[in-house]
Amino acid sequence: MQTLLIPLNKTIIKDIVPDSAGVFYLHGASIFPIMKVGMAHDGNLRERLLEEYDEFERSEVTHFSFMICSSDREAILIAEREIELYEPRYNSEQSPRKKRQSLLTMLTRVTETRPLQVSDIYS
Repeated sequence: MQTLLIPLNKTIIKDIVPDSAGVFYLHGASIFPIMKVGMAHDGNLRERLLEEYDEFERSEVTHFSFMICSSDREAILIAEREIELYEPRYNSEQSPRKKRQSLLTMLTRVTETRPLQVSDIYS
């Protein structure tokens, strides 16, 4: 999978980012390091990125990328895995245990047909 870095710009976000579940990545001038991993577990990736734009507009975050997910559950699980893998600077305010607890809380709010399995989180 190739990643396209897109300049962090409000107009671009409004034009190309869909209103769907997904995961986003905030970058500096290059693909690595990833500065933050976030998700839109409420099905509105565009709104989440616009919120992040307001927070990071004047920082070293210059680009973003995103992945569309088929469900809120998928977005939550991918974001958790990516945060553990890349340990982004702006996700570090939470301890791994606290992150896991907050993500599990979000997962319980997501309505899915299949119950959550431990292997969904620790695979």
